[in-house]
Amino acid sequence: MLFRAVLLLAMLAPMPLFSAPPSSLVFENTFGSGFLTQPTASAPDSQGNVYGAGFQQVSAQPPTQVAFVGKWDANGNQLYFVTFGGSGSTEATGIAVDGSGNAYVTGFTTSSNFPVSAAASQKTLQAAVNTFITKFSPDGSQMLYSTLLGGTALAEASGIAVDSSGDAVVVGQTPGYADLPEQTPAGNFPVTSNAFQSAPVSGCSRSFPYIDVNTSGSGFVTKIAPDGGSLLYSTLLGGSCATGAQAVALDSAGNIWVTGHTQSLDFPVTSDAIQSQLNSGDSYAGFLAQFTPAGALAYASYIGGSSYEAITGIGVDSANNIYLAGIGTGPSQPIATAFQPNVGTGCIVFGLGLPTLTEAGPVFVAKLAPGATAVSAQSYYGGGCVSSVALAVDSSGAPWIAGSLLDGPNTPLPTASPIEIGIGEGFVAKLSADFTQLLYGTYFDSTGGLALNGSGLAYVAGVGPPNSSGAQSAFLAEIDPTPPAVSLDQVLSTGVVPLSPPTSLSIAPGEVLRLIGKNLGPAAMTQGIVNNSGFVDTSVAGVQVTIGGTPAPLLSVSAGEIDCVAPFELTGKGTTTIQVTYNGTPSNSVLIGQAAQSIEVLGIYNDPDFSANSASSPAPPGSTITLYIAGVGQTNPAMQDGQVVEPPYASPGVPIQVEYPNGPGGVLANAQITYAGAAPGLIAGILQVNFVAPLQAPSTTLFLQVENSSINFPVYGLLVNPAEP
Repeated sequence: MLFRAVLLLAMLAPMPLFSAPPSSLVFENTFGSGFLTQPTASAPDSQGNVYGAGFQQVSAQPPTQVAFVGKWDANGNQLYFVTFGGSGSTEATGIAVDGSGNAYVTGFTTSSNFPVSAAASQKTLQAAVNTFITKFSPDGSQMLYSTLLGGTALAEASGIAVDSSGDAVVVGQTPGYADLPEQTPAGNFPVTSNAFQSAPVSGCSRSFPYIDVNTSGSGFVTKIAPDGGSLLYSTLLGGSCATGAQAVALDSAGNIWVTGHTQSLDFPVTSDAIQSQLNSGDSYAGFLAQFTPAGALAYASYIGGSSYEAITGIGVDSANNIYLAGIGTGPSQPIATAFQPNVGTGCIVFGLGLPTLTEAGPVFVAKLAPGATAVSAQSYYGGGCVSSVALAVDSSGAPWIAGSLLDGPNTPLPTASPIEIGIGEGFVAKLSADFTQLLYGTYFDSTGGLALNGSGLAYVAGVGPPNSSGAQSAFLAEIDPTPPAVSLDQVLSTGVVPLSPPTSLSIAPGEVLRLIGKNLGPAAMTQGIVNNSGFVDTSVAGVQVTIGGTPAPLLSVSAGEIDCVAPFELTGKGTTTIQVTYNGTPSNSVLIGQAAQSIEVLGIYNDPDFSANSASSPAPPGSTITLYIAGVGQTNPAMQDGQVVEPPYASPGVPIQVEYPNGPGGVLANAQITYAGAAPGLIAGILQVNFVAPLQAPSTTLFLQVENSSINFPVYGLLVNPAEP
């Protein structure tokens, strides 16, 4: 019985469904509630745990959100999850962890009743939006301190770092918002007596052809005492035009490295800057600045600048090399040996009306020598509309980057293979330490946090696509970039008809799948086995495939390819995982979407000789044509995984129709179906549909309609174009 199924499958042409990177997705956990849960930052501790921070939208009208902080162990188990805020909106934008496991979270809030500690350096909200800094105990049960930060101008934190003494350094921006006259300038932002810059610089003379570009405002750098009760150092940073600090890192000596973007032609660069001027005509350029532990400005430089540029990620390695990641052109120097030496296509957004500035662009990553005296290495990564980039550096000096894409999977990015998780609204990549190789690269869901553990594995936090009700949950994933011994590289649909759209990211119960990879099974192809109970085995020649944790019936196995059937236990909602195990060694676990139906036409045959319908073997009008299809779901009555079909034959669980064009205007008529049900002698999940070929129609394309899904397929020999009147 099984030989007929194998013979049938041997005739199938595989269609791309999904490709997995040559790496292991160790785990992927979802969390959150409400309308939206959005991670914005993550950080590791020395014990292999990972922490995340962001916000949850708890009300749509008016839009209201609370901040969250969470902690997970190395296996992805959630240790705590805490939300906090007040009656207004609160968003966490940065997180850092000290050696004791205390989490320091920063962000901004509109809540007048934001929770503050008794000894907080600032207890009341001074403007519509102020920054907050909150320190949580290792188990998340206590706010060890919580304070506000800001003046009567808006103050929004973007990043945080913590030193070995427990001093937290927060960076951000105090935009002037010229279009909001009720907002006072940033002159009363709380600065200390030793501040490098105690007041904003006025007199920006620049103008831009965009309607949404504010030209005033300063960045800020603030160091807070371990108890949150005082400011050890606080300064503004900028020139006469808008500046925003976006990321911060500390080197081994406790020096503070701050990066971001600026419009200012008079940004305070130092004499040893690697770039002393902003390129003419640039709307924004990146900057890099160093402050000593005591708060003195030791170094400042522009970084690049071609149109719009921002540095959003920074890291420092054990040798005090500085790593930068952002959007734009990066340091302006020739690159000879980079993985991608030339900048990718910029961000192009079409719209109507007056032009607006799109704060996005292609990705760059750069390495600067200690002290930022020279650029040691640099590479670009793809092109298109990347809105922000997170950065982490492993112990070997290899940089990881992750970010979000305005154009989703349409953004041109170099990948080790195509989409891994979700719909491709983000990406994750790793370069070699010398920046000459792409070690890992894949599209992801939209990412908002990136951290590495001591073993060089990456934690990625972000937000997944909307569910059926429109809500979006967050995810935390761990990635092992080491190529696995058993590598699952592709999951293919086996249909003979191309999928529409050409690639799908969902599989359905009963779908016949072709898994492609390395070392998946024995060198020679081994057919599946029908056991004495009349079921196709789920273990053949040491090979097992689990889909959503359920073993899948195996049609054939080999080192490079496995043919199997998706189990009926798939829910048709959300995502599931596929993993191959060969002789006890598991492959990488692949995350893939689920669908109620994912129709595939496995074969089109003429009766009575069972010849494959083709141009050389046409079917006459009025004859019977047989379709073999899969991915339709469970039958009625329900069958079991791997069951070989015997009488009485089960019916499809959903309505099935074959339609063809009939007359002008593309009106569809139903072909006469003489049988629709489980395919006799084949495996459960494959259905057989017999229909009478129509006598005349204006097209050779017929349509298979299953519930709310459809697929078209060609039939040769039976259709004749009607004579023109």
